[in-house]
Amino acid sequence: MLLYTPRLSSCEGLLGSVLRRLNWTECYLNDAPENQPDSRPECISCGYLLHGLTRQVCPECGQPFDEKDPRTFRVRGTESGSLEWAMPPSKFEVAIPPFFAGIYIFGNSFPGGAMEWLGFEAIGVFVIGVMLLGYAVFRFAGRISDIRSHRDLIARGLRLPENRRRWRWFVLPVCLGIFLSVCLTDWPLRSRFEMSRAAFEQVLSQTTPSDVEISVNRRIGFYGVRSIRLDPSGHAIIQTGMSRFKSVGFCFRPKHGPIPSHLKFTPNWFAKQF
Repeated sequence: MLLYTPRLSSCEGLLGSVLRRLNWTECYLNDAPENQPDSRPECISCGYLLHGLTRQVCPECGQPFDEKDPRTFRVRGTESGSLEWAMPPSKFEVAIPPFFAGIYIFGNSFPGGAMEWLGFEAIGVFVIGVMLLGYAVFRFAGRISDIRSHRDLIARGLRLPENRRRWRWFVLPVCLGIFLSVCLTDWPLRSRFEMSRAAFEQVLSQTTPSDVEISVNRRIGFYGVRSIRLDPSGHAIIQTGMSRFKSVGFCFRPKHGPIPSHLKFTPNWFAKQF
């Protein structure tokens, strides 16, 4: 059984008319000449408009171009058909590797690694870092590939923009080398410990030997220390934090003591989990 609802139909008709008028107005405004995108060619180096020139050389910076080859100029408002990919990495691409390299170095300067510093949030930072570094590597490889594909243009005198700094090419390889060096040598942890070693030994020399753990909760050297335990045999434990629900820190053993199987800094100092 069909129900006739004239009021609803009228509303639908009025609404449809308004929507059609709005759509027509939007299309009219979009088709207006002043709202059309500027598709005139410009210099890939300085952005000078190349429209209407008699010579195929930018009068502003001297960059040559070929009006029949869209790779030699840039259409205003777009990056397609230009040498954008063949230029050094952008500021964002350059900022990603040093930022995460700094986080990686600082996180690995703790005895418990980044988990001691950030807790389980370190997993999220690791995932985001891998994704952004993968993006930076992909863009870097794409730019290298694009330079190889534009060898013929470069041989004909086409120059890359001079306002893009060449040192940006070295940022990603240097940071990848830093990541590899940290994985192989643990130098952030060793360096930070060496800068704190004198402070640790001074505190131990002022501590009374006891089998009871002493709460400290203050900064010693370049580490925040939670507690210290120095037993009568000379064995000392300096706890700096927690990592994966385990206490971590540094261990001091006298020369006549047993050698634990942990990361060794000197004949007496080790980093360990307790």
